[in-house]
Amino acid sequence: MENSWHQLNLRSGFVASVTGWITDLDWQVLAQLYTPFIGSLSATVYTTLFWRFTSGEELQTHAKLQEALNVSLQDFYNARLRLEAAGLLTTRVSERDAQPVFYYQLNPPVDPGDFFNDDLLSVQLLSIVGESEYQRLVDHFTVVPESGNDTQNITKNFLEVFHPSDQQLNQLPDPVLKGRHNLTNNQPESNRLDQVDDFDFQLLGQMLEKSYINLDQLNAQRQLILMEHVTYGIDEIEMKRLIETATNIATNVFDPEQFKRLVVNQFNQSQRPVKSETQRETTSVVQPKVPATTGTEDQLIQFASALAPVNFLQALKNEQGGYVTDGEQRVVRNLVNRQLFAPSLINIMIYHLLVDENRPTLNKNLLDAIANDWARDKITTPQGAIAEIRKHQQQASQPKKTKQRSSRNQRQGKAVTETLPDWAKNPTTQSTEKLSSDEQEKLKSRIKAMRESTKNNQTSDKEVR
Repeated sequence: MENSWHQLNLRSGFVASVTGWITDLDWQVLAQLYTPFIGSLSATVYTTLFWRFTSGEELQTHAKLQEALNVSLQDFYNARLRLEAAGLLTTRVSERDAQPVFYYQLNPPVDPGDFFNDDLLSVQLLSIVGESEYQRLVDHFTVVPESGNDTQNITKNFLEVFHPSDQQLNQLPDPVLKGRHNLTNNQPESNRLDQVDDFDFQLLGQMLEKSYINLDQLNAQRQLILMEHVTYGIDEIEMKRLIETATNIATNVFDPEQFKRLVVNQFNQSQRPVKSETQRETTSVVQPKVPATTGTEDQLIQFASALAPVNFLQALKNEQGGYVTDGEQRVVRNLVNRQLFAPSLINIMIYHLLVDENRPTLNKNLLDAIANDWARDKITTPQGAIAEIRKHQQQASQPKKTKQRSSRNQRQGKAVTETLPDWAKNPTTQSTEKLSSDEQEKLKSRIKAMRESTKNNQTSDKEVR
């Protein structure tokens, strides 16, 4: 934060953007739930950035922002920190023409229910507004279902009022189909843990109701539980067992650190000895939405969308005869916890480093560098990630006037591997049987051939250059 303050001056530029849609309800939540503790100036900064500076990628100066806000740069900075701490603003910085450029990404407020279920947000609001006002706000945002016992529902349905032609309904017009296709294909995958849709937290609670688990503690650890699910692909039944094991029977106290150790230990045990099967039980395969890539890349996207990141990493390591280290698990866990990318994008990063660049292990610095690049370039889909890799492949392959090459081009200088390992060619098939000795030898031969092919390609690239 201190470095950020020293980089901030009236000449420094900024670009503002918005993540997703901000609805009328979001503005109500901002005004009534966030503003009491972030302050009116922070709320003003948020609305000013939204209404005046998010129309495009045009670079603005902080002098112009200060003029709009009519506050000092120090006051703006303090208000910005409050927005960041509340999760309403993501700030990144880079350099352009020897001047710092800040990228302000506005995040929508959380839903009212999620706000009141969040320990930090709810406690902070309560400490500012007091118990009676807090309860009033809870009541205000609570939807009370109508009884309807003594009333008759006379609401008309759509077809009783509007009368579209049967022909248009049976054969939808081209503009409708085209618009629907564009909206679906451009919809980014959610990277927020509170929007995970393949884990039933309510079912988990129901399974634990009759046990000795304190469900209030369970709700308090919702973020941790969802993070482990996203990282390792743990289903509800296995999650129940791990939670019970990590809970003290005598005190009914859940130990988060023991829970994390249990998850890591369980995963490590699944690697000893290194098993030949490379596909674990996962959620159903998510079909790629935009088939604008080669057939091989479509298969990669399909498989990257089907596995949790650590399981995807394990599948790659098994194919190469290696294993996932504790350090690699921490690297992946930290990236998941940042909630910058959907699991499929994290898997594309992993594949790029281990297969395209033929690295034996995940390097945290390299992974962070790619993550920063993709976050800055707003990469939100696997297709976009592969397109980004392609772009830098082309830049790296162009003749250079000087010997100096940016670290980014060096990292991205190798193409997305056109030959997938066999385990990725049929991602919907789950294997639970061990390979025979002959099959293991064939697998090793294929890996060796792939590596020799990669080396030959690298040599050819150097000769061309």
